[in-house]
This record gives sequence, C-alpha cells and structure tokens, in this order.
Amino acid sequence: MVRRHIAEFIRQRDNNPSRWEDIIIVPGISAAVKILSNLMNFSSNGLPPGVLLPVPQFPLLTRALTEFGVKKLDYFLDEETGWSVVVDELEQVLLNGKIHCQPRAIVVINPGNPTGQLLSRKNMEDIIKFAEREKLLIIAFEV
Repeated sequence: MVRRHIAEFIRQRDNNPSRWEDIIIVPGISAAVKILSNLMNFSSNGLPPGVLLPVPQFPLLTRALTEFGVKKLDYFLDEETGWSVVVDELEQVLLNGKIHCQPRAIVVINPGNPTGQLLSRKNMEDIIKFAEREKLLIIAFEV
C-alpha cells in the first residue's frame, strides 16, 4: 500500500507514470547501500564490480561499497556550474574504470550531500541517457 502511494505521489509530482512495483523501501540509507552492494558484488570476466560515485559525497557510500568489494569510480561534480554532473566526466571515468573493474551502476544524489545542489531537469535527463547507453543501474538518493 505504501509503495502505491509513493508511486502516485511521484506520478503527480513529475507528471509521468511511476510503477509501484519498481519502488523499494528500505530502513535507511545504510541498509540500501549494503543491499545494493551485496546484489552487485559478483565478478565478471575476472573483474570486480564498480560503481560511479559523485565527489563530493558523504563517506558512508565509500565505506559500504568497500566493505563488499565494490570498486568506487569517482566522478567530480562541477562547482563552476552549481555542482552539476558533466557527462564528459562520466564517460572518462567509465572508460578508465573499465580497465580494473566492471562498472554496474552510477550513484546520483539529489539534492546533493554535502553541496545541497539541485540537478536541473536537463542534467537528470543527460544522466539517464548516459546510464541507459552504458547499461548502468541508477542508484538515486533523493533526500
């Protein structure tokens, strides 16, 4: 019932469909990171899994990923443009990361923590297109 209400809220807020079946509720960010890290923690072609992480970000993510053997691939937010995500940066980090791990996901924090920035609609769309093109799971923390 709660997931249905959340899906309806998202549908009304974003004026887009939202499926309750795609919503997972967890008891806090620590549990979410541990569950996702554990699910992604399998090697492919002898390479460990990797996750693209924004910098700056809160250290809990790095700690939890490291605990499960997931390699972190830092991408730097652009302070000059209000801490936005730059797709060229993502592409370079992904390319370099594929040498030592199998990237499986990208973490997006919106609003940013600790920056407090809000990503623009275009920035979010660019991230979604990038993730789809590269077959990356989007892990979105929306506080």
